[in-house]
Amino acid sequence: VTACAVMPNVFAGSPIEIEGNMITAFSELQRKQQAIIDNETDASSIEIRRRLVDLVHEFARPGGIL
Repeated sequence: VTACAVMPNVFAGSPIEIEGNMITAFSELQRKQQAIIDNETDASSIEIRRRLVDLVHEFARPGGIL
């Protein structure tokens, strides 16, 4: 299972502006992603959690993914 199967575009609802060199830009991007994922009221965060729960249920059911 890839992250693409579980994670919608967490930045779809908010513009992103990243400045600086490649290393600091990547760190800033990770911080922004984490802030959105940690926000329990953000639509993307809610969708990620829903997909993870569904995936766990699929793994756990008899005859599921495994």
